[in-house]
Amino acid sequence: LSAVPWHYFIWRAGGHDGAGRTFVQEYLIRQHIGRFKGLDTVHNAPIWTYAAYFLVGFFPWACFSLPAFRIPRNTQGRELHRFLLTWFWTIFVFFSAGAAKLPTYIVPAYPAAALLIGKWLDAIIEPDSTVSGRRLLSLRRGASVAIVTATLLGIGVWIAPGLLPPNAIVPAEVFRFAHHLALILLIGSIAAWLAFVLRRLEQNRITGIYAFAVTMLLVAVTTVTEGYAAFAHGISEPYQSLARAANADARAGIPILYYRIVPRRPSMNFYSDYAPIEYGSMLPPQKGIVPLLPTLRRFLHPDADIVTSREALDGLVLPALTGAQDITIQSLRMNGAGKEGWALLRVHSAQATQPTSQKNDHENP
Repeated sequence: LSAVPWHYFIWRAGGHDGAGRTFVQEYLIRQHIGRFKGLDTVHNAPIWTYAAYFLVGFFPWACFSLPAFRIPRNTQGRELHRFLLTWFWTIFVFFSAGAAKLPTYIVPAYPAAALLIGKWLDAIIEPDSTVSGRRLLSLRRGASVAIVTATLLGIGVWIAPGLLPPNAIVPAEVFRFAHHLALILLIGSIAAWLAFVLRRLEQNRITGIYAFAVTMLLVAVTTVTEGYAAFAHGISEPYQSLARAANADARAGIPILYYRIVPRRPSMNFYSDYAPIEYGSMLPPQKGIVPLLPTLRRFLHPDADIVTSREALDGLVLPALTGAQDITIQSLRMNGAGKEGWALLRVHSAQATQPTSQKNDHENP
């Protein structure tokens, strides 16, 4: 309900985006119904994807979800248990049925999972409680699943550089952070497993839970320090700063074209005070070269800015524009190095004019 006013006022404001779509066409039909049906092929994934997302995104507590989700035999608390299960599975199944899948889609199911697993763990670690051997075995199995998951994550990080597509922009500092994260998870999972397995610690079951809690605290600290710095410096800052750098040109009435940015970086729009013309960004790499010059000429009156990756600049933009005799290219800003870099260009056409109708269509919203 808290989001209803925002949607209402955005709808009442009206207007069109850079592609000429209304709020209903873009936000509701394209971004919601279209994604669910699979039109956004970049984010499409198999139906089992959220099982893996939940296991990693709610690690390590998701490793105890099977016994924790089981409906208790006693009647006390059974209705609450069923309510929490309905909450969790409604969200999980609904988004699993959709074609497009992102890890954040099922985050609203996490509070229900946290209450279910927390209630189950609380009954086990209570010092005065009598815990069956079956529950103790579930603790050990959950810790074993955590070890296997952390090991697979470590292997995945290790082999990831060789599996990424050629156009993937992932700096070495990001992989270094991922290695550190996987190592922390593995060590913490082994420590928790030992606490659950060693006979002398069998009555002190809370030790293993503490091991997992400390592990996730270290994960959080590492993420907000090393992880944030790695992603900001190596990935997001180069293209976000280019989006900001084009603000002055947009205010001067120059159209801004985001060309062949795959995958799409939505945060660029957050830092831009304009509605960019996004061209070729929603197509997967296997679709081949997206012609630039015919579309670009529609917006040259007589200037336009292009924001693109260095790889697209060298492989697509320069070959497409250097052969046109009336086109001149000026490099306004370059961020990053090699294929991990980004470029802001000014394109000028000596033959283009500036029709009033076109100018008004693409000025700042």
